Amino acid sequence: MRRVIEDNGRFNWQLAVTGNDVVASFHYPGDKSIYYSTERIANRLRDPSEFGLLPLEVIERYHRKSQTDTPMGVLARKVRAAVHDDASEVPA
Repeated sequence: MRRVIEDNGRFNWQLAVTGNDVVASFHYPGDKSIYYSTERIANRLRDPSEFGLLPLEVIERYHRKSQTDTPMGVLARKVRAAVHDDASEVPA
């Protein structure tokens, strides 16, 4: 399940959790997007996207790029809670 932590509107930065992965993304009009993610995949895109990051690295990049007023600690707590919630929903 995808849980949006913070969304700054269309064609702006978004911070989300999908399963155990933390993703910061920016979607330009058209097809171009930038991703910072904990997901471990090869970056086949010709843009500044980065994969295989630590959760705090994703949050830091989001915080810096989006220029959000939300403190890093608040974002980190929200991400941690979302990851924990997703983990608790997995059937035993």
